Amino acid sequence: MSHYPFRKTGVAQALLTVQQKIELEQLRAENDRLKTELEEAQRAIEREKEFSDTNLRQLTEELSTLRSQYEFQCRELVEKQKYILQLERSQQAAVPAWRTIETAPKDGTEILLASWGGDIGVCFWRDDAVMCGWTWGLGKSFGGATHWMPLPAAPETTK
Repeated sequence: MSHYPFRKTGVAQALLTVQQKIELEQLRAENDRLKTELEEAQRAIEREKEFSDTNLRQLTEELSTLRSQYEFQCRELVEKQKYILQLERSQQAAVPAWRTIETAPKDGTEILLASWGGDIGVCFWRDDAVMCGWTWGLGKSFGGATHWMPLPAAPETTK
């Protein structure tokens, strides 16, 4: 009887060893499968990183190009605004503003007059035995003058 439990234990150990070998093989197979999955995941991450790096470079280049275009357009806009301002200033200088009648020359110079009634005409100051006041060229008086401005220069003509 003393040998029987020993044998049973030996058989049990042998069976346990077979069971452990099966489990060990299963674990090794699972380990190999997980290693393969890990390697595939690492390759996918590497591809994604390469793709991301490429996209980042492309986006950086596009952003640089857009920035250059924007800066060029801003400089161009500033130049156009300067040109428009220069034109406006030259037009303002070329077109004299209306002045109050008190500052009008009274030396016979022809000027452009405006009246309180909205009339505008070329007149000059006349102060002689016949008339004293603003006159339209044919001796007619121009009443109610409120503002004046110099006449513009005559247009250039080519023959």
